[in-house]
Amino acid sequence: MVLLGRFLIGFGSARSINRRYIADVFSKADRTAASADFVTYAAFGMAAGPAAAFGLGHVSFDEDSLLWSNVNAPGWIMLFAWIVFLVIFIFYFQEPDRAADVVGTGTPEKMELTVTKTNSNNSLTSNISLNNNETEPLLIQIGGDTNNDGTHSVSTVGEVKKKTKDEIPLYKNVAVMTSLWMYFVLKLTLEMLLSSTGTVTKYYFSWDSKMSGLFMAVVALLMFPVNLVVSRLSQQYEDRELIAAALVVMLISVLGIIDYVPNYSKYQYIIFAIGIFISTNSLEGINMSLLSKTIPKSWAKGTFNSGFLATEAGTLARSVGDALISTVAGMFGMDMLLNGLFTPMAVLCALTLLIVYVFYNQMEEMDDDDDDDTDSVVSNESGRSKESIYSR
Repeated sequence: MVLLGRFLIGFGSARSINRRYIADVFSKADRTAASADFVTYAAFGMAAGPAAAFGLGHVSFDEDSLLWSNVNAPGWIMLFAWIVFLVIFIFYFQEPDRAADVVGTGTPEKMELTVTKTNSNNSLTSNISLNNNETEPLLIQIGGDTNNDGTHSVSTVGEVKKKTKDEIPLYKNVAVMTSLWMYFVLKLTLEMLLSSTGTVTKYYFSWDSKMSGLFMAVVALLMFPVNLVVSRLSQQYEDRELIAAALVVMLISVLGIIDYVPNYSKYQYIIFAIGIFISTNSLEGINMSLLSKTIPKSWAKGTFNSGFLATEAGTLARSVGDALISTVAGMFGMDMLLNGLFTPMAVLCALTLLIVYVFYNQMEEMDDDDDDDTDSVVSNESGRSKESIYSR
């Protein structure tokens, strides 16, 4: 029953859909702030579980009752929360008008050109007809190649760029693969922290479930002011700059939480655990924004979209993290659990920071985003001549 319930909870997750919605609806300028908001509320939800455990720790249960006990009480709480969400969803959610997007006045994929040859230099006077029926005169330099019917092939810059980038295999897209790797590392680090908090704090500081739950709830509340800072910084700095800063904080926090001395201090654990939680969640929002801006258009839609890939990378990291916790605890014992978990994570964080440093210049957003409504027009699809465009 427990495994079936866990399967149903995971099956009902909509994280990939939410990530896809942010990538589709928000502009590039607002996407980092929106992603930070999404991760903040997700982090708050993660800590709501330990907070509920803290509250239920003060509730008396009838040991003979099968309907209401300390085992199934969290299930009743989640049932009530999902019912409230479902009612709100039914009455207030509106499906977007997808037909309007198709007929809208976005950047046209193709443009109609009326071409007239005017001189021997193959200079053509052209009229371009856009979706809004406005006509713009263009002077286009055309090479010697023509089609069989005597006409010249003309395409937009957006079409050429889109075709070139979509032809690159996804595994060769440095920005996308780096983003997915960072997803894996940050989720693995976060899973190490969250899943081991109860065990580590009980072993080192004799905390019970109520105390550890209260600690995680307080840590999650810190994400709200941090989110405001990230949203503000996203308007002034590029995603890759914020990613590098978050990785530095995460590496310092992972190194700081390791037990170096016999008398491990709870203040050391609290400070650096907060650093890990805040840096990983901040990095997730920024990284999600970068992934949505760098993934090719052919991968931005359909089943294997950016939201799905990010969610699967996180799911794999959580599975690996839980397996590592069980392995380290079983092989080395509780006294080596903290160092056995976070020492390898420090190596992975340092490796990730090195990867970002090496490929920093390639972690740029694609310039043919959906917000760009001003694609130029080039001529001669063979590309053997230089194009010059003069628009009114």
